[in-house]
Amino acid sequence: MANRNDNMFVWVGAMIQNGDKFLFLRRSNHTENWRRKWQLPGGRMEWGESPLDTMRREVMEETGLSLRGPVLAGAYTSMIRSRKGVEYHTLLIVFHARTRSSRVRLSDEHDEYRWMTVREALRSDLFKDLGKFVKEFSET
Repeated sequence: MANRNDNMFVWVGAMIQNGDKFLFLRRSNHTENWRRKWQLPGGRMEWGESPLDTMRREVMEETGLSLRGPVLAGAYTSMIRSRKGVEYHTLLIVFHARTRSSRVRLSDEHDEYRWMTVREALRSDLFKDLGKFVKEFSET
């Protein structure tokens, strides 16, 4: 039997704010998992990285945006299942940051981006458990 810890990972992302809206990215149809779901910019932490370094790297790779004043917004866990049926226990760490630019340069992982209010985001097809985090974030 495989070690269950092999299916654990840390994902780090950002609630990027511009005015009263936040940036959400839609997963491309050609990605392996969670196609067409809206998510925050972010990704898997690499060996030796800090959460802040991971967030900055992933945001730059996925959006090309420079951020101002990132602060820890929260963390949550999620049990997610890949298209191949593999279940992952994920720790998601989210920073809140601001940007002055609304011009996003998407990576091939995503096919669309939107600047959304919290209300708009909660009505969108968000990645599993992200809606709960967004709602809690908006109430703080």
